[in-house]
Amino acid sequence: MGIMEKNKILLFAVSDLFTEETLEHILRKVSCEKKVEILSWNFGDGSSKGDAYLSVVNRIKVKGIAGSSPTEISLVVKSMPRNLGRRKMLRSTDFFRNEITFHLEIYPKFQNFLKSKDMSDFIILPRWLAAVTDGLKDFLVMEDVSIIGFSPVTRQKTLNLSQCSLILKALARFQAVSFAYKDQRKKEFQKLADQLSESYITSKLYNWYKAYQVSTHLTYSSLYQFIQLCNNLSSCMQLKRDIYEILFSSYTKILDTINIYPPNSLYSI
Repeated sequence: MGIMEKNKILLFAVSDLFTEETLEHILRKVSCEKKVEILSWNFGDGSSKGDAYLSVVNRIKVKGIAGSSPTEISLVVKSMPRNLGRRKMLRSTDFFRNEITFHLEIYPKFQNFLKSKDMSDFIILPRWLAAVTDGLKDFLVMEDVSIIGFSPVTRQKTLNLSQCSLILKALARFQAVSFAYKDQRKKEFQKLADQLSESYITSKLYNWYKAYQVSTHLTYSSLYQFIQLCNNLSSCMQLKRDIYEILFSSYTKILDTINIYPPNSLYSI
C-alpha cells in the first residue's frame, strides 16, 4: 500500500482532531458495521477557488472494509481556515458554531416535528456524519451528494430564474417549519434559539458590519437617507445607532443557518 494512500498530513490540514479514527467512526455509522478498517483516503477540491471564503471545503473518497465487505464512501468536509488572521477577520468561529449546532441539535428536532405530521420529506439536507466545535479545531463532515447528481453553482455563473425560484422555495420551507415549531412548541423553540447566535442582524456587531448591514438591509428604507445624512454629524451618531437597534430588534426570530450565497446551494442535474 502506497504512503500517499494514507497521508495523515492531509487529515491534519483539516483539523488536529480530524484523524483516521474519525474516518473509522464515519464508516461504522454509514455501514452499521462494528468492525471496520480504513484502507485509503483521497482528497479533492470541494468547491471552486474563492467560493468558500469562510471555510475550507474538501471532498474525500474513503476506501475501507466494513465487516468483511470492501466499501467506499464519499464525504464533504468543511473546516475552519488554518490562517488565524483570516479566521478572525471573517468570524469563522461564530458561523461554524451556528452551522454545527443547527445540524446536530435543531435539524433533528425539525425532522421529528415533521415526521409527527407525516411530512418527513418537506425539508431534506445531506446527512451529517461527524463534527467538532470547540472554537479552534472545528469541522463538519457530511455525505457527498454529488454522487447522486447534485452539484453547487459557482460564483462565476449567473443564477437563472428557475434556480432563483428553487432557492426561494427552499428558504420558504425552512422558515415555514420554524414558524410552525415556534407556534406549536414555544418553550422548545426558545431553548433551541438560545443555542444559536445571530451572525448579522444584531446591535453587538454594529461596528463590525456597519457598512455591510446599512447597504444590505436599509437600502430601501425611508430612514436610509436620513441615516446617511447623520454620518458626519457627531450629535446624530447616537440617534443613528438607536434607529439601527430599533430596526434590527424588530426582526422576527426564526431558526435557520441558511446563507443564500450561490455556492451553498446544491442542484440536481
